[in-house]
Amino acid sequence: MKMEMFKDALKYPFSSWKSFIILGIFIVFNTLNYTFQFFDVNMLLLTGLSTFGLIFALFVYGYGIRILKSSLAGFDELPEFNSWLEMFIDGIKAIVVGVGYTIPLILILVGGSLLLGFAAGHIGTNVIMVY
Repeated sequence: MKMEMFKDALKYPFSSWKSFIILGIFIVFNTLNYTFQFFDVNMLLLTGLSTFGLIFALFVYGYGIRILKSSLAGFDELPEFNSWLEMFIDGIKAIVVGVGYTIPLILILVGGSLLLGFAAGHIGTNVIMVY
């Protein structure tokens, strides 16, 4: 049973070569800004590439949602790249949900860091120097 699931997981991305290649191209365009940032290019170009990459990221996230929907429906092949507007809107929804789930984590980390800083400051000021 476990080996069967492993084989299915390896076959799934290659079930539709067209969708696999389109998704790969979208991911490459999504990461162009990181590549150019490594080479220290002009800030204006980097800003444009970041916006360009964000648009492609929305499509990648939207396609991820589409993969989840088709998998839950029982399909064994990658879904087609169609209904671009729906995929774009699903990508926006995925990013909004991701940010929503990240906010409590950020608040916990900031609160913990402040408490740790206050505790360290309090301990540091109460040290008695004995000579």
